[in-house]
Amino acid sequence: MNFFSKLQSREKLFLSIMIFLVITVAIYSFFSKHLYQSSISKTKLEDTYSDYKYVLNRYRQIEKSINSKLNSDKSKLSASLETFLLSKSIQIFSIKEDNNDLVIDLESKNLSSLTNIINELNSKYDLPIKKINFYRNNDLIKLEIVVD
Repeated sequence: MNFFSKLQSREKLFLSIMIFLVITVAIYSFFSKHLYQSSISKTKLEDTYSDYKYVLNRYRQIEKSINSKLNSDKSKLSASLETFLLSKSIQIFSIKEDNNDLVIDLESKNLSSLTNIINELNSKYDLPIKKINFYRNNDLIKLEIVVD
């Protein structure tokens, strides 16, 4: 501090302004660097999201194409439905063909799982559903889906 007290007032003012400017430039460069990195990250995130949407849409197109081919062949459709339904927490009572329709009989203890299955089948397979019937049998609920 002895150095600072020996300076004239004009030199003290000049030195104080220079220190203030150096600190200001350092703070500005620190924040501008982080803002720049943030904008780059945002751009990368938007690009990744765009790629994700493209891949998801392409997946859905392929899935619809495969499912439309499955819908024309009832035996392949029933095998695919059985594989799909076995992965769910419901019991498959039967999947059979009846008068060129596919009849799916399912059982579960709660109604919400059966309604979720209907929604999943509709979104995954895009099935032309003719009729849906619910039956209560003691503590089980039976679901019958008739697919055209």
